[in-house]
Amino acid sequence: MATAPVITGAPARTPTNIVRLPTAARRKVDNARFAEQRRSAIAARQSGEWPGKYLHPHDRRMDEQAKLLLSIEDTVATRLLQAILAALDDGARQKVAAALAPAVIGERPAALQAFALFKTSKPTVGEAHYLGLALDRLRAEGC
Repeated sequence: MATAPVITGAPARTPTNIVRLPTAARRKVDNARFAEQRRSAIAARQSGEWPGKYLHPHDRRMDEQAKLLLSIEDTVATRLLQAILAALDDGARQKVAAALAPAVIGERPAALQAFALFKTSKPTVGEAHYLGLALDRLRAEGC
C-alpha cells in the first residue's frame, strides 16, 4: 500500500492533494509596508459605524451647488436673472462663463453664487433631478 506524501511545514489537517511549490516562501513574509495604515483601517472598521454619512461624489457636488443656491436671497432680480440666463444661446453662455471664471477661480463668495446660479439655470434632465434631490435633502436637514 502506498503512503501519502508528507508535506513538511503544513498543518496536520492539510489534504494530501496540496503540494508545496518549490518557489513558495519558507515562512510567511512580514510586510511592514503601510503597517500603520493597515492597523488604523482595522481599528476604524472595528470601532463601529462610519462617522459620517456616505454620499456619492456626484451628490456631494450637487449639495455644494444647492448650498450656494440656498444662500442666494430669493428676489425679483434673481428670478429675472435666472430667466435671462436660461434664454441665452450656447455662445452667449460661453462668454458669461468666461467672464465669471477669474472670480470663481479666486473663490469669491459672490462669484461662486453667481456661477452656481449660472450652471443651474439650464440644467440637463439628470442635473435637474439630482439638484432637486440635493435641495430637498438640505432643506430636510435645516440648512
